[in-house]
Amino acid sequence: MLIKLSKLQSLGNFITAYLNNTYVPVKFAYAMAKNQNKIDRELKPIAAASKALSDFMKKKVDLCNKYADKDEKGKPMVVNNTYVGVDTSIEFRKQFDVLQEEYAAPLKDMEDLMESEVEIEFHMIPLKDFPEKIPGMSILFPLVKEN
Repeated sequence: MLIKLSKLQSLGNFITAYLNNTYVPVKFAYAMAKNQNKIDRELKPIAAASKALSDFMKKKVDLCNKYADKDEKGKPMVVNNTYVGVDTSIEFRKQFDVLQEEYAAPLKDMEDLMESEVEIEFHMIPLKDFPEKIPGMSILFPLVKEN
């Protein structure tokens, strides 16, 4: 099956979270673990490329912490997951523009990588082996063997 790396990563994250937080029958867990191993092999290029993204995000947060409005304790103010004041800070905008320029190529590479497709042969799981209820079941459709 041909699948985008972005979708494969979402599938892998879902499987990991589901298996770590839910009791499932052994047969189903085994089949899911086989698929997780296949997915992990295909996602190795992302791990290497995500270092630049991590560095970018850390530097962005550092800039937000520096230029955000501060509360009475001197801590950056955050409302609805948004740093207060950075949108009006000219110095923040200047430094953030430089940061974006510095990381433009690695971020574009990561974006291109996530949009690329890989060929993967999933271990197909008979529908009868799936648990009765799985929240977000539609993400697992590529793994379902209907007969």
